Order: sequence, then structure tokens, then C-alpha cells
Amino acid sequence: MVNRLLYGDNWKQSLKNNSLLSIPTWYKDGLIDYLGNNWSTPIDNLVKDHIIGGAFEKFNHLEGDEATLAGHAIWNYIDEVYGNRMIPNILYMTRVSKNAESGFIYV
Repeated sequence: MVNRLLYGDNWKQSLKNNSLLSIPTWYKDGLIDYLGNNWSTPIDNLVKDHIIGGAFEKFNHLEGDEATLAGHAIWNYIDEVYGNRMIPNILYMTRVSKNAESGFIYV
């Protein structure tokens, strides 16, 4: 579902958008984790531990579980502060602008 929203429905759109759109790991993997798992006390504690330990300092260079956890926290923050209706708008603007940062700025 996330791939369809970001890259398009048919193979031509997917191929075109995939070559032009560079999505950080935290963005995509965090969104998938956010959509699949509710925010919980263990996740909250993990995020706090990583922040205190300085693991999220180089945000765009995160990989693996750290990237997923950081992205989940960002998407949860957007949901809590701006509402979950903003998330599809951010995804759409990311696809249109071909840039994750611009997607957030435009929305």
C-alpha cells in the first residue's frame, strides 16, 4: 500500500517515480511500522533510550531497526500533533515533489 502511494499504481509510474524519488529508510520503514503497530509503552521507552543515548543524531543515515523506530516515532508525532489526516497529504506531496523533505514542507 505504501509503495503504491509513493510510486504509483502501474508499472510505468512505479519505474519513473522509483528512479526519481529518493526516500530515506526511516520514512518508509517507519511509516510501515507505524501503520502496523500502535504506539505503546515499550516503543516509547525504546525511543527515549535511543534519544538519550544519541542514536538518532544522524537521522538520515539511520539503518535497520533504528531507522524503523525513529520513523515510527516521527509518524506518531505527526498523528498526535496534526492528526492522521495529514499523513496521506504528506505522502502525496512527497510523490509529487519527488522529495521527502519537500513533502513535509508543502503540507
